[in-house]
Amino acid sequence: LVSGVLARMDEHDFQPFHSDMMIERLCADIREDPGRERTIAALAAECGLPVNSFLKKFRAATGFSPYRYILNQRYALAARLLEETQMTIDAICEQVGFRDRFHFSREFKKVYGIPPGGYRISAASCGHGFKRAQ
Repeated sequence: LVSGVLARMDEHDFQPFHSDMMIERLCADIREDPGRERTIAALAAECGLPVNSFLKKFRAATGFSPYRYILNQRYALAARLLEETQMTIDAICEQVGFRDRFHFSREFKKVYGIPPGGYRISAASCGHGFKRAQ
């Protein structure tokens, strides 16, 4: 019975599920490499959606615009790198996709309430210090 119903369904009947899965996969890709440059048009194409539909579905799925979601992931990665590595702030900026260290520091402070250098010191004093490779 179920296979008969599925066989009669049109390809468009599966579109919402398909696009939701594509957005989930896209979010996983962004979390894995938030520093990679992405355009809204490319993100929409990757999900097989027109830009306006993509923006609406992305916000519904995440609660954020794609731009804000990517920024949030970049700052989260930067915080993790500050906690777990001895990378310079300039190197962290580059890895998370910021070209201007001063802009990054100013925006990081807006998100975390403390500049990156202070965040690193605070994390180290709270026992979240560097995890050294052995």
